[in-house]
Amino acid sequence: MKRIIPLLFALLSIASNASADNLKVNAVTCTPGTNIEIPVELINTKTNYTQYQLSVVLPDGFELTKVKNGKRFSITPGRANRPDGSYIIMASQSVEYDDEGDPKPLKKISGTSGTLFTLNVNVPASASGTKTITMSGITFSDENAMKTKMIDVSVTITIQNQQQDILILSASPYGGQVDKGAKVLLTVKTTTGASVSGADVYYTLNGTTPTTNSTKYTSSGIIINDDCTLNAIAYKNGYEPSDVLMTTYSVSLTPKPNTTVAQVETCNGHSLFLMSDGTLWACGENSDGQLGDETTTYRMTPIKVMIDVASVAAGLHHTLIVKKDGTLLACGLNLNGQLGDGTKSSRYSPIYVMSDVAAVAVGNSHSLILKKDGSLWSCGANYYGELGDGTTTKRLSPIKISSDVASVAAGYSHSLFVKKDGTLWACGRNEYGQLGNGTTKDIATPIEIMRNVNYVTAGANHSLVIKKDGSIWGFGLNGNKQISPKTDGRILNPEEIDLSNVDSFAASYRHSFYLRKDGTLWVCGEISYNHFASVTETIIATNTPTLFKSDVSYVSTNLTDSSTFFFVKRDGSLWACGHNTRGQLGDGTATSKNTPVMIFDGKNWVGATAVNDVESQPDITGGVVVYSLSGQRLAAPQKGVNIIGGKKVVMK
Repeated sequence: MKRIIPLLFALLSIASNASADNLKVNAVTCTPGTNIEIPVELINTKTNYTQYQLSVVLPDGFELTKVKNGKRFSITPGRANRPDGSYIIMASQSVEYDDEGDPKPLKKISGTSGTLFTLNVNVPASASGTKTITMSGITFSDENAMKTKMIDVSVTITIQNQQQDILILSASPYGGQVDKGAKVLLTVKTTTGASVSGADVYYTLNGTTPTTNSTKYTSSGIIINDDCTLNAIAYKNGYEPSDVLMTTYSVSLTPKPNTTVAQVETCNGHSLFLMSDGTLWACGENSDGQLGDETTTYRMTPIKVMIDVASVAAGLHHTLIVKKDGTLLACGLNLNGQLGDGTKSSRYSPIYVMSDVAAVAVGNSHSLILKKDGSLWSCGANYYGELGDGTTTKRLSPIKISSDVASVAAGYSHSLFVKKDGTLWACGRNEYGQLGNGTTKDIATPIEIMRNVNYVTAGANHSLVIKKDGSIWGFGLNGNKQISPKTDGRILNPEEIDLSNVDSFAASYRHSFYLRKDGTLWVCGEISYNHFASVTETIIATNTPTLFKSDVSYVSTNLTDSSTFFFVKRDGSLWACGHNTRGQLGDGTATSKNTPVMIFDGKNWVGATAVNDVESQPDITGGVVVYSLSGQRLAAPQKGVNIIGGKKVVMK
């Protein structure tokens, strides 16, 4: 309840040069938890005033502590602690008496200026923003106090909050592989690195967000006996609470029994492996923290990064992770805001972005986020309008761009999404016709492309679609026949592909994979990588969809180039092939592979010692494909010749 204070003088609240009739209060700037002085001044007026009788309403928590004399009035002591919590303060001119003991008439006040009185007000520590003090009452302009005039003034107080130092919470050891019974110690510091004692720290080990009702940390530490995700937060009066510390500890070094590969994402030089038990493993390049293990150490074999994961996406140098509870985490390079945390700071360990997320897709440096309510959000680079917000302005935090979305895909710099009504929409870079709207003009606001679409995926500069009738369509860059043998260069409008019974597909820079329902894996285009920066190693070059492997249940390929791919066989084994100088194949070596090697046997990560490391070079007679450093194709494969795993196959 607001406190009402009757006063026998004029009061008005704090604002810039607020005034009522002949009274004035200048602006006062304050911070929370301080005592402020409010001088109330008389300004020039033609009216003769002798008394003021006013009531003041203060905001909750504010307290009037003192009224000091001015040059016009004397203040008699007030009475506090009344039953209703208000104060009574009497203020009047000093009374003079004549020789007979009768009071003399009050002195007239007119035409002058000066401080009549000063109010002292306590501002509570919890105050913020703007608050209002209102004043209403009567002025007396007759020496016998018989003539009156109403006064009603409302003025605001602007409170400037002081910046509090922020608590920083750290753990030692910070996640990763630990022995059963390992002790984790938590430390609280400030942003300046100063240690903080007496902070209250609360934590959970099941991946949920900690509250003050969670387990309270003690100096004896936290004992880790099983795989877990530690979330912790620190509080202390006078400081901003810490961000939630999130890290994963792995006691076991291998996936749990009966665990299968659920998803593989690879881009540029790092690879992510999501297992059916919800554990996330990673290997390869880690220069920007994209593996999420709080280091920049390259990993030649997969390491366990996190548990309770639902899906992942790999960008050029960043990673998005959706946990089973819908929490979105991000790590890696963040120069364009692609992590969506509101900054451009790269993160070596996953940081919280948002909640209620269903799926994600990432391009080179932009991210697309599909929430459970069907809304689509985007952040990061926006050079070509790939964020779909109608601009080419990069976004450091996710911005909503559509609703009623069912699925989403991202190319190098273009975005695709299917709405719940089956319509396909696209935006972003369109130099090669990858948006499928018949032009090569970039589009910053999503436009409808097709209808009756079931599924969509994106290569670096081309797009593939499965319609509800099972037909396959493609558009965009086709310089390596990665879409269709019918058209050279670019396909600007959706073109049907002569394949049936396709269950899923994966697209890269110069090639596309098609996985059919019978488990056969087909490929078209080219898979190659630069060896020692000058020699191009070609693994596959085919102008038409060609059978590559059988008994396959899943396929994934590198978005940004044509150098690395993975597939899972129906026996649960995971195989990898291609460029491996950063350890992205996960076979324990940094040796590139021109034929697929097994990296997971259905139970365990195989590692280097159990891998048949193929060092032989393929016979690429008549099928050499060389690119300049600018990406220009310098030679084409011999017509009718396909190179698969080092063998020359003549297609009839």
